[in-house]
Amino acid sequence: MELRCGLFGAGAFCGYSVMTIAPRNEPMSDADPPAAGYSCTVESRQGYLHLSIRGENTVANVRRILGDMVAACAQHGSSRVLVEEHLSGPSLSTVEAFEIVSEGSTTARSLVQQIAYVDTNPEHDSSLLQFIETVAVNRGVRVRLFATVREAEAWLATLPPR
Repeated sequence: MELRCGLFGAGAFCGYSVMTIAPRNEPMSDADPPAAGYSCTVESRQGYLHLSIRGENTVANVRRILGDMVAACAQHGSSRVLVEEHLSGPSLSTVEAFEIVSEGSTTARSLVQQIAYVDTNPEHDSSLLQFIETVAVNRGVRVRLFATVREAEAWLATLPPR
């Protein structure tokens, strides 16, 4: 049996609540092209949500990650998130990344208290990822980058609620 609520589908799998967020075919704004091969799967785990993102590394898709993360937190009543990003293609520009994180931080900090972020693409610029983390932290979002999901999970497990 499938339960639908807005853009979300919910179900049960291996003791976790699993939700797949359907790719959006319409742009989020006039400046954003439609999602390019984007998918977001959400698993509710003990104490946090695990978002697994797949697709191309585009401005539109990175914006969708933030929107989907906030929507999933609201849907599940969770404020801790592990984002496991599997986006193909080169890094965004510094200006694009700055604008996305600055805009997204305003919305995210109201619902999301802690974000553990794992970027699995070795092609992505690690100094840009560190810059993104700094921008988000400076805007009041508790986020940290990790090389592996295991490290991210361990960090989330050690944090007291805010």
